[in-house]
Amino acid sequence: MENFNGDALKRQVKHMLVAKLRAIGEGVADLAREKCPVRTGKLRDSIIYVVNEDELKVAIGATHFTARFVELGTHDQAPEPYLRPALAEAASVLRQEMH
Repeated sequence: MENFNGDALKRQVKHMLVAKLRAIGEGVADLAREKCPVRTGKLRDSIIYVVNEDELKVAIGATHFTARFVELGTHDQAPEPYLRPALAEAASVLRQEMH
């Protein structure tokens, strides 16, 4: 009987999960860039994703200072959501893939 190497299996599974998180992050960021209103392109170009390999999490956001004002609006400007719709669309696709 072959020896079971639990540590090697854990590393392999973690590697696969991190790869999936990267793919999800890239996909949501791409959708957000497509949905983002473009005036100068700086907001769209600031959309990024970061994978935390230790916690197995992915964060998607925009680094441009106007990001939250565009997404949520202000008292002078109506919201133009791009991140939340991208996340909702990606979540729908992921649910379908899991069933």
